[in-house]
Amino acid sequence: MAGLSFICPCGCGEESYLPVNGSGRPGPSWDWDRELEYPTLSPSIHNTGMPCQWHGWLRRGEWVAC
Repeated sequence: MAGLSFICPCGCGEESYLPVNGSGRPGPSWDWDRELEYPTLSPSIHNTGMPCQWHGWLRRGEWVAC
């Protein structure tokens, strides 16, 4: 997995992508616990590219807002 594609958890419907460390992509990246079914990413996700600017975490497969 070079990253995670997702639809914003706030409900705005925006699609986004988070590259994981070691993916070779420029810019910010996230640590991934290598769990496929219930992934955890760190640090927190502050997706400023979305209109809603959602901020939170992906923990054990669940999106958790700040």
